Parts: sequence; C-alpha cells; structure tokens
Amino acid sequence: MKKELLEKIERLDELWKYQEIIDLIEALPTEQLDTELIGELGKAYNNIENYEKGLKILKSIENEEGDNALWNWRVGYSYFFLKDYIKAEKYFLKAYELEPNDEYARDFACDFLIGTYTALSKLESRNGNSEKAIEYALESRKYAYDEEGRVETDFFLASLYNRYMKYAEAEEILKYILAETQKDEERLFELVYCLFKQEKYEEVIQRLNHTLEVEDKENEKEIVYIYSLLVWCYHQLGDYEKALEYQIKFKEKAHSQIGYQLGYDPKKVEEVLEHSDRAIELERNDTWFFEVKGVILLDTGRYEEALDLFKKAYELANHGWYLYSMGRCLRNLERYEEAIKVLLESRQISLDKNDVVDGEDFELAYCYIGIGDKEKAQKYLDSARDSVTQRGALNDYMKEKIEEIEKGILSLNQFLN
Repeated sequence: MKKELLEKIERLDELWKYQEIIDLIEALPTEQLDTELIGELGKAYNNIENYEKGLKILKSIENEEGDNALWNWRVGYSYFFLKDYIKAEKYFLKAYELEPNDEYARDFACDFLIGTYTALSKLESRNGNSEKAIEYALESRKYAYDEEGRVETDFFLASLYNRYMKYAEAEEILKYILAETQKDEERLFELVYCLFKQEKYEEVIQRLNHTLEVEDKENEKEIVYIYSLLVWCYHQLGDYEKALEYQIKFKEKAHSQIGYQLGYDPKKVEEVLEHSDRAIELERNDTWFFEVKGVILLDTGRYEEALDLFKKAYELANHGWYLYSMGRCLRNLERYEEAIKVLLESRQISLDKNDVVDGEDFELAYCYIGIGDKEKAQKYLDSARDSVTQRGALNDYMKEKIEEIEKGILSLNQFLN
C-alpha cells in the first residue's frame, strides 16, 4: 500500500497537482505517516508557495532526516523563498556536501547556491557594503558547473566591479566572456562602460564600430546609444569632425542631441554651446534642446540662463526633472525660498512615482543651510544619506557632498551659539 501511495503522489507531482497531494496525505491516519510521507507533504506545501507551512512540517522530522540531502534541499528551498538567505545557504551547502557523487542532485543544489549568493550579494550592495557584496559574488562562481552558469556568475561579478569602480577587474572578466560568446550585446556594453570609465576611448571606438557593422539595423535604441558614445569618444580624442559626423547620425536616429555629449568639458564651453545652437538649425527647438543646453549652462555656472531654459522645458513638458533642475539653479543663485518651493514640488512628484529623492534632499539641505534652518538641513541630509547608502551609491562624490553639507550645518551651530 505504501508503494502504491508513493507512486500516486509521484504522478500527481508530475501533473503539478500539489493540493491533491496535500489532501491525500493529510487524510491518512497519523500512524501511517512516516518521515518519507511527511517530507512529501512539506514539499507539496512548498510547491503551492506556502513556505512557512512547508518549513514547519519539514523541521518536524529534522532529528530523523537532518543528514538526508533531499531533506536539506527542501528546507533550503523554504528558506530561500522566505528570503532568509543565510539559513538557505546553510541547508543548500549541506545538501551539496551530502551528495558529492549524485550529479543531478549536486547540480540542483548548485543552482540554488548561486541564487542564494547572488541574492545575498544584492542585499549587501543595497546596504552599501561593497566588500561583502563582492565576496558573495565570488562565492557564487564556485558553484557554476556549466558554461551558462559560469557566464552568468562572471557577468554578475563584473557588473559589481563596474558599480564599485573596479574597472580593470571588470574588464578582465568581460573580455574573457566575450572571447567565448561573440554575440552578446549586454556584456559588450558592460565592457564598453568599463573601458569608457578608464578613458580607453580608442578601444571603445573599435568595439562600437565593429558592433555597428553587425548590429541589427532595426534596433534603433542600441544604435542611438552607440552613436552617443562615439560622439563623446571622438571629442575626447580631439577628432571634432568625427564627433560631428556621429552627432548628425544621432540626430537622424533620435532627433539629435547636438552638444549634449560635449557638455561636460568646462574648457570648451563656447565650442559646446556653438554645437548646441546648431541644433536649432537642425529643427531641435524643443524641450530636449532646452534641457541639453540648460545642463551645459548649469554645469558651467551660468545659472540665470540655465534657469530660463529649464523653465521653458517645464512649460512644454511638465516633467519633474525640470523642476529639480530649476531648484538647483535657484539654490546656486541663493534664491533659497524659491528653490525650496520648487524642490519640494519635484520631490513629491518623485515620491508619487516611487522614484528616489536623494537629489532633491541634498539640494534642500543646502537651501535650509542658506536660510539658517539647521534642523531641516539635517533632516534632508539624513534622508539623502540613507537613500544613497541603501542603494549602494555612496561613492566618493556623494561622500564629499555629504561632508560639505555637514560642514555647513556645523557652521550654523557655531553661528547660532
């Protein structure tokens, strides 16, 4: 009878009829329940996504089954989907160790160990712990047992290296991946990013030009992105004719962003603005043109002119980012009360969209320092700091900004005392 029952459970399992398995086992007399059937019951609850109930049932037979690989795997599965990754790691590791010669069971455990370490890495990254995030990513690589797994875990690690500005490490991994998988646009662009950040512009150009030769011409989004990078690279190398050539191509694909890629070199402001003005001749007198030129002027300290352009853009598009940019201009013009009003409006728009607000919060902290309100300055600084830390974005630039605001608040304390 036990054999027939297990065969029926197996058939129901193959048909994904997990609730029928639960009903079948729970209808049995208590004296017929053994650890094998209880294990199947726990598995069935896991499969209907009642992980807490599945875990409770499985833990009831821990004394008898604690050294069984299948039991450890099922418990790890419960913890994994309950997002208790530390405990999931413990049980998946034991399942892996208990079945060194069972290739199928070992591979199954490896898949979930990779998932567990990846989840732990992402969690540490959100908490701003870059070293621990990378440590978990490295751990996940140990359990990749085939080419697909190795590529996925390597790419995840390389992406982390890029995020934490370890570009040389990312480059080494990504070049190895691309040597093995030639047609891989996602990995290519990740490699281009780390080369770009290392100012290896010639190599970026070489790889992007090759991509253009083989790129699907219907994929305009990626082509536009490639053109924008080529504009920047040729400009950095001083080849302005080539830069202009790709600016024009960019215009044809995405209605032009003439001048935008040149907008971050303060030594060439007039040249940049000349390129931006040419956008008008190319029929780009609209919100995007106002935004592009506004960013250039804001970055080069021409706040009144930038403010006028962002106002025009906002009148046309009513986009919260233009309000935020207006707030930045007003803050730099020391028109703090106006800036606070605009920034609070931008902040609410971002919150309504479930977007981050650390940009507004940093600006508000500066503004409240400007009007001598240290409590509100501290409030918005704390909010901005918490946000960038949770997102793993607490880089050197953010740390300098936080330090500058802290000094401003300290100066208020000294002044008020």
